[in-house]
Amino acid sequence: MSQKKLIVGSLISHPTITYDEAVLTGTNPWVRRSTELGNADRILLVQFSSQLLSGEEESDPAANHYYDTLYSGVRPGYVRLPDFWEIPYWMAFVSYVFADADVYVIRDIPEALQFLNAAGYGRIAFSLMDINKKYIREIAEGYNGHIDVGGYVNAHSFDDLPHVKWHDTILSLTEDAGVPYREGIDYRHFGGSRVVPRITLSQGCLHRCAFCTVPKILDVASKAFIDQQVTATLKLDSKLMYVNDKTFGQAKNYPYLQEVAYQFDGGFIVQTTASQLLKIPTEWLKTSGIRYIELGVESYNNSLLRAMHKPANEAIIDKAVALLRECGIALIPNILIGYPGETEETYAHTLDFLRANADVISHVNVYNIAVYPGTELGRQVGMVNPNDLNENKLEKSFHGDTHCHRKFADEIYTLSCELVSRPRIS
Repeated sequence: MSQKKLIVGSLISHPTITYDEAVLTGTNPWVRRSTELGNADRILLVQFSSQLLSGEEESDPAANHYYDTLYSGVRPGYVRLPDFWEIPYWMAFVSYVFADADVYVIRDIPEALQFLNAAGYGRIAFSLMDINKKYIREIAEGYNGHIDVGGYVNAHSFDDLPHVKWHDTILSLTEDAGVPYREGIDYRHFGGSRVVPRITLSQGCLHRCAFCTVPKILDVASKAFIDQQVTATLKLDSKLMYVNDKTFGQAKNYPYLQEVAYQFDGGFIVQTTASQLLKIPTEWLKTSGIRYIELGVESYNNSLLRAMHKPANEAIIDKAVALLRECGIALIPNILIGYPGETEETYAHTLDFLRANADVISHVNVYNIAVYPGTELGRQVGMVNPNDLNENKLEKSFHGDTHCHRKFADEIYTLSCELVSRPRIS
């Protein structure tokens, strides 16, 4: 479908029908699935490329090498897009509501400003995070059209800019635009993309971990909504599906995943805690279609687990790992770097745990601790500088000596590369 009549600006190529086509244009990718002229009645969903967001960060060669290895094909189904680790989930929800939604990816800010000022969209929308807040402001200060913003950052971040409107929910956005709200997702802009998509069976978590910002309630999805998500996801080229529940098994609808498995010719990744995993029947796990379980280990040390208010201890974690081994499900332990109280000795104990269970571990999810306002950890240590809130930065203001944290980072990424490089049948 030719859309050459929609060229805007001397540096902007014509829009494409899918994201996979857009990445080949050599400019900021623009996906517009309509031949109608004019954008005044359309909404543009804008996301910053991870290439841009990470461009100013100090690169960690060990981490980069590890994740490049993980997504190199050594784990079937683990694939990522050129601009994102995964499809921006918020775009899928907004696209379902707005039939006239287009997608734009910013790799280059000056090019984006030229495009946005020439394209004449009725409204453009961003999902706000700490890591992209300064870039959204740069766009907003150079663009006078209407901007919608929502997300997890301070709702008053753009109060000084009258053309930027904050929305707490997608419902708020639809009401402001005069569009009826519907619950569902739409991946039409990414049709055929090779990626790991998300589906949601529930939102929230009943645990009260000291570092976590997830709401402490459960909002359980209806079967109709789950089925709609699956139908939308099948339009992608995916071999794995990520279940977005923060603690899989807490919501009583988790057995419905087996019904999803009948529709999806692939496997599932879920995340949960050791204590919650042990509540799920063994025989159900064996036939569930789950191939990988991300287990919230964080630190294999009872003293640290108590400090984090994790709902597990070393013995419970050991039982959960044994259960995965019995069920033939690969373990992905989530490990935190930099939590207050970690020492060379506690880190060594965590590494010993990983080595002892190398036979069942597929790979490791490694995170730097981030201190979020409103959490117990935030109240304990405060936030002295922006690095405390930045997951991409290892060093925090409350670290007396960063040497042991940096040493552990090097060791765990080295070990993780060894683990992920081992052949695994999944």
